[in-house]
Amino acid sequence: MQKTSCFGLIVATRGFFNAQLAAGARDVLLSVMEQLGYDYVIVPQDATPCGAIETRRHAKLCADLFKANADEIDGVIVVLPNFGDELGVVQALAPL
Repeated sequence: MQKTSCFGLIVATRGFFNAQLAAGARDVLLSVMEQLGYDYVIVPQDATPCGAIETRRHAKLCADLFKANADEIDGVIVVLPNFGDELGVVQALAPL
């Protein structure tokens, strides 16, 4: 039986933009992943203010989660719905 693909998901945001854009994008992304039947690893919704990555601390949470699940993750999907902070994304992926 073929393994279901698993993706590490990062929704990035910037604090001065409307956080609802990031929260809404996260909801849509999770819905699409479930509809398509993919497994995923994402920082818990309540781990950051809107369930998205913005700060260095958020990036560390994401990096630690991805590292703990590295054997399962086949790729990473990054979503920047409100011009998210790409530095947080880089910091989350750098240790991998």
